[in-house]
Amino acid sequence: MIEKYINNLPYGINLTDILALIILILIITHIIGSLNRKKIKKEINSIPGYEINSKILSDISNINQKLEEFSKTHNELRFGISNLENKVRDIIDIKTIKYNPYKDMGVGGNQSFSTAMIDKNGNGIILTNLYSRERTRVLLKEIKEFQPTQELAPEEKEVLGMLRR
Repeated sequence: MIEKYINNLPYGINLTDILALIILILIITHIIGSLNRKKIKKEINSIPGYEINSKILSDISNINQKLEEFSKTHNELRFGISNLENKVRDIIDIKTIKYNPYKDMGVGGNQSFSTAMIDKNGNGIILTNLYSRERTRVLLKEIKEFQPTQELAPEEKEVLGMLRR
């Protein structure tokens, strides 16, 4: 299902292009912030007869600290995006089924679904959304070597079986 959206991106854009654009925007934002901070400090220092008091120095110090925190967060985001890219590349198959878990009660439609995603080693997840008028439940179950780590509903077994074929 995710592949459908990734494959239908316009003008040959792919997930890597989007992630690269996000990283580029973060880098440009960081550079502009650094340049603006230097420019402001230079302009304050160039005012004739103006002495920078401790409050302004404290504010500049706080801004520098926030910029360092932003830079650290930026690096953590880049690392996280890189890991996410690797995990997305490892997913080799995705299957989804829609169903009505409440058909025995005579209500609802095929609004619920189970989606299974696995890698080449049979490790992955089954994401299930159970929809009713009163509430929606979302369940996530782990799969290791094509074996669930907890009991599966019949529909979840079906979608896992679709991946084994």
